[in-house]
Amino acid sequence: MTAVVQGFGNVGSVTAQLLFRKGIRVVAASDVDGGRTIPTGFPSTPSRGTFREGGKVSEFPGARPVSNRELLEIPCDVLAPCATSGQITGENAPRIVPDPRGGANGPTTLEADEILRGKGVFVIPDVLGNAGGVTASYFEWVQDTQKFFWDLDEIQRQLERITLRAFREVLALSRSGRSATGWRP
Repeated sequence: MTAVVQGFGNVGSVTAQLLFRKGIRVVAASDVDGGRTIPTGFPSTPSRGTFREGGKVSEFPGARPVSNRELLEIPCDVLAPCATSGQITGENAPRIVPDPRGGANGPTTLEADEILRGKGVFVIPDVLGNAGGVTASYFEWVQDTQKFFWDLDEIQRQLERITLRAFREVLALSRSGRSATGWRP
């Protein structure tokens, strides 16, 4: 599988690392200064540190420059829009091939959502795709108040348990044609 990560801050860089660990080739990434693509995939775990070797993502050695507009349209299995909101629009949605997985708040416009749904693209809502960081912050708060601390493995187990349950519930609602409030579109 291949992935493209737009935005390489806290969310995008961690997303790229997790994808890489799962054996998914990150073939393009971008930061505020531009992007780079390597069709065979970046040679090591993409991280902010990896890109610091060449400076900014846009200066990563051995990769072809790519604009943010082009980056979103690179054929891949997973597109992680982790930059600012409204990056996937009615204009570019028809040319997007992969599954946009949220990382930014509101990465798609309403028009783009309709286009992607019509194409059968599997979209993870941003409120679900971004829930890991908020949930981990909650874990920190609970641990601080209880003066009881989990190790990293336990935090990851609990985070996976909660996010998978939430994903399954949202997927079931989506397939039923209902929303969480019972409203039918």
